[in-house]
Amino acid sequence: MVQALQENAGRFASMVSVFCERLGWNDFEGLVAKFQNRVCFGVRAEIAELTNIQYVKGSRARALYTAGFRTPQAIAEASVHDLVKALFESSSWIAQENVTQRRMHLGIAKKIKNSARKIVLEKAEEARVAAFSAFKSLGLNYPQLSQPVLPTIIENLPDQGNGPTSSGEHSHASTKLSVERAEIPGDSGDTVVQVISESSRPSGNYPSPVDVNGNLPAPVQTSGMTGSHIASSNSEKQDINSNGIRSPGLRFSAYEKGPLNANNIPGGLDYFLSVWDSVHEYNFDVHFNKRSDVNSFSPFEIHGIAICWESSPVYYINLPKDLLSSISKDKDPSPIPDSDALAAMDMLEIAKRRWNKISEIFGKREIKKLTWNLKMQIQALKSPTVSIQRFGSFGTAVKNSGIELVDSSYYLLPPIHILDGIDLSLVSWILWPDDDRNSSPSLEKEVKKRLSVEGAAAAGRSGRWRNQMRRAAHNGCCRRVAFVRALSSVLWKLLEAEGLSKALESTEIPLVNILADMELWGIGVDMEGCLQARHLLGKKLRLLEKEAYKLAGTSFSLYLASDIANILYNHLKLSLPEGKRKGKQHPSTDKHCLDLLRHKHPIVSIIREHRTLAKLLNCTLGSICSMAKLSMRTQRYTLHGYWLQTSTATGRLSMEEPNLQV
Repeated sequence: MVQALQENAGRFASMVSVFCERLGWNDFEGLVAKFQNRVCFGVRAEIAELTNIQYVKGSRARALYTAGFRTPQAIAEASVHDLVKALFESSSWIAQENVTQRRMHLGIAKKIKNSARKIVLEKAEEARVAAFSAFKSLGLNYPQLSQPVLPTIIENLPDQGNGPTSSGEHSHASTKLSVERAEIPGDSGDTVVQVISESSRPSGNYPSPVDVNGNLPAPVQTSGMTGSHIASSNSEKQDINSNGIRSPGLRFSAYEKGPLNANNIPGGLDYFLSVWDSVHEYNFDVHFNKRSDVNSFSPFEIHGIAICWESSPVYYINLPKDLLSSISKDKDPSPIPDSDALAAMDMLEIAKRRWNKISEIFGKREIKKLTWNLKMQIQALKSPTVSIQRFGSFGTAVKNSGIELVDSSYYLLPPIHILDGIDLSLVSWILWPDDDRNSSPSLEKEVKKRLSVEGAAAAGRSGRWRNQMRRAAHNGCCRRVAFVRALSSVLWKLLEAEGLSKALESTEIPLVNILADMELWGIGVDMEGCLQARHLLGKKLRLLEKEAYKLAGTSFSLYLASDIANILYNHLKLSLPEGKRKGKQHPSTDKHCLDLLRHKHPIVSIIREHRTLAKLLNCTLGSICSMAKLSMRTQRYTLHGYWLQTSTATGRLSMEEPNLQV
């Protein structure tokens, strides 16, 4: 009876598992699979994993677990004699059993060992595929082997010995690729390159490895290295990136070196801008601070921009330092001294040209520009300011050049308009609209949710400066842009697979620019009218309170639900409406309950009207009057909130700080 029940339950669980697999419910499928595994074999949780091995059921799983073989990997690594001893030691076959029984036990142990090895190798193959998939999603162009590195299962094991050894025709399969790291001196410093040892290369017809040091590599001389070679299939191809741009000087490791200052690469900032201009898809993140006074002429102070694209390192442009730096072959180019006024003015013209080039790159259409929280970055680049102190020795030249000075402390740079930018937070919302979200979704949480642990860690390393404490002022923008690159490769494929890319590009992306402008300009507030309305509402509320005291015959607070319940149910002896239960402290006085009582006593209508007007006064008008500020640009009171594009469940746009709906 029990066995039949277990069999039926396991069959039903198998049907549910197939159903979940077809619907894509992976988490629930895994849960059902665990339940199926338990009910099919009727075993405890600690030995359920062993029952996945062929020829191993409840009793044998318990025997193996007791003997110390608690995972398929442990069984795969054990010798046949150890397995026989663990499974059949109670039979004392060594002393009593005949040769036939001994061979039978050895055969069973071999089959169990082969099945365990098969499970282990399948898991290893899945991990290998997942690893290469993670590399690809992070932009690493690392080649897969034409043949699996894992050895094939040897069906016929020898009768003696502790396990099979890889030799003969199997020796090439068990050889592993070893990736070493070498320090190659050069103009870029201690550049890390990937080196593959010749002695550890597997024999056979395997493809040559390719460069994984980013998409702007260069040939490297490796004199003095014996027995190894730089991982590249063609030294001439290393000079050309994935976009066909010849880049002779950049040879940094994209994921080991960490971020690079765009001005420190060979060729300087001008060469970097030319390469950046040639790519057709890139990721960016703007480092800025939002000042407390939103209505100021300069609400945003910009510090730098982080950029990366597929298979490239993360580059950082330090503003305005890199714009004002001269082209130098030194590793740390220094600005032109202010003593030469003519040279300083010429350098300012070069800085303006560089800034206009950045504006041109961001203004290009038909180019995918991916980031996180695009709306805030649009606002920052539309009115970018730089502190006057950051110009250093160029301060006098900047002042004489006619650049606008705002708030006596900031220079206002020409605006940059980001066209066709793509916000990955919107992509995530379109794919999973039911997830809980707020006005500022967390990129780190999204990365942990959508990427593997290894993929998230690799992305974090590529965006982390070697001296993170010294680079703390960068505010993590390099790390964010690395996360954006890793996340975009996953989310964009899902978006296209679901057929939602058109909705994103035609509806949501244009709306970002509209909401950004709405937040910058704010909502005009007639402060005089609001104050007059507050005065009238306060007067009306006081009249309602006096009338309520008169009807009740005593004074009480119309703002406290406990006082209202005491007046209605104890003092006036009104009966509690049907279906309404008494609360923990007092009977209910909610809106629905007052609607049911409105014909039983005139005080109920007074209470309802008082509640409506009190909410209008305290929540709506109160918030508007307290949060509206005088704009320096328009000399009018404006209200600046945060429009929530990803919280439109009712079909209406809502705002936070204050809470309003359109």
